Amino acid sequence: DCRFCAQSAAYETNSPRFGLVDQDTVLAAAKEAAANGVAALGLVAAWRGLDEGPMLDQVCRRLEEMKRSGQVRPDASLRMIKSQKVADRLAQSGLECYNHNLETSQRFFPQVCTTHTYEDRIQTLKHLKRAGIKICSGGILGLGETPDDRCDLAFSLKRLGGHVVPLNFLSPIPGTPFANCTPLAPLEILKSVACFRFILPKQEITVAGGRAVNLRELQSLIFLAGAS
Repeated sequence: DCRFCAQSAAYETNSPRFGLVDQDTVLAAAKEAAANGVAALGLVAAWRGLDEGPMLDQVCRRLEEMKRSGQVRPDASLRMIKSQKVADRLAQSGLECYNHNLETSQRFFPQVCTTHTYEDRIQTLKHLKRAGIKICSGGILGLGETPDDRCDLAFSLKRLGGHVVPLNFLSPIPGTPFANCTPLAPLEILKSVACFRFILPKQEITVAGGRAVNLRELQSLIFLAGAS
């Protein structure tokens, strides 16, 4: 029940629903990505997580085919990974990088989500790291957290030793509990980017969701602030 999320089953947001895409669709997307100079393609699902079973088998087949095609790097974001066996299986199928955001500080997380814990998310990343999969993990700012919460998130990511840190900024979505959150001021966003760069000098820091809506004409200043 992440309170910012349009895809949560807990809220009425008119978000469309889709089944798992078939193999031909994945390979066509990989071909298109490669033709446009894109290095990686991510398989993304909005379910709760991935367990052993038929769904894992299907996901692994898609990763294997993508890897075999040699067109792009297979990445994924499939929510929580429940066991080391699942992480190992994904690695064996060719998965190279996995996105799973911590979202915010451990202290503030219960204000964001109650259907799973911060430790669940950390454990997912640990499983993946032990499997040799690169970690892409960041958060979403502007949920009502304090500057201290943002620093705590950055230090948590530092301890986990991820490779890529995506910073997202809330775009309030009607129908979600955070629909009326006050957007962060553009200069506060740039200050936050600089803070993450100071704490995470070696990571690739990307400014992702909410960039255009929140920064508007100041988007180019993310690089001056420290974004990769």
